[in-house]
Amino acid sequence: MTSRAVVVLAKLPGRGKTRLVPAIGAAGAFELAEAMLLDTLEALEKLDPMIDRVLAIDGDYERKGWRTIAQAPGDLGARIDAARREAAADHVAIVGTDAPLMSAARVEEALARLALADAVFGPTLDGGYDLIALARAEPALLRDIPWSTERVMGETRARAGEAGRVIAELEESFDVDVPDDLDRAREALATRDPAIATRTRAVLARLLVPR
Repeated sequence: MTSRAVVVLAKLPGRGKTRLVPAIGAAGAFELAEAMLLDTLEALEKLDPMIDRVLAIDGDYERKGWRTIAQAPGDLGARIDAARREAAADHVAIVGTDAPLMSAARVEEALARLALADAVFGPTLDGGYDLIALARAEPALLRDIPWSTERVMGETRARAGEAGRVIAELEESFDVDVPDDLDRAREALATRDPAIATRTRAVLARLLVPR
C-alpha cells in the first residue's frame, strides 16, 4: 500500500511575512502569520487519517496530531527536498502557510494525481505555487529555481520538460506574500464558506480599511 504524508513548511510567527510590514505593521504581520498557520493546520486536520501529518517549523512548536520536525537549512528547494525525505512516505505533499484557501481536498487531489504524474503543483496567481506533491526525489525541479519571483512555476515547467518528467497542475489559487495580496485575500474569503480560514478572515477584517 502506498504511504502518504503532508508536510507543512512553516516559520514561527514573527520570523516571516516581513514584506507585509509596510502595509500592516510588524504586529499586524505577526497576527496574520499566526492566523494563517493555525488555519492551515486546522484545515489539514480534515485529511484522511491515513495521511501522516508533519509540521516542519523553524523553532519550538507542538500541536496534537502533528509530527514536528526541524526545517532544514538552505533555499526553498533544499527545504522541500529535505521535508520530502523526513516525511518518510511514498507520496508526499508539501505546502506552506500563506495560502488562505488551502484545504484537505486540495492536498488529497494532489496526492491522488501522483498516480499518473511524477509531480503535482498548485500554481498561484503570482507565478509561484502553493503546493508540490512528489512521488520521489526530483532535484531537477527544485535546484537553482528563482524562488520568490514570478518565474517559479514557468521555470519549473521548463525544467520538467527538459528532464522528461510528467507534471500535473491543480486549479490556480493565490497566496499572501506582499501588500497587494491582502485585499485579494479578503475579497476571496468573503465569497467562501465562512467556516474557512476564520482566523485569517478576522485578522484581515481588523487590519484592512474597507474600500
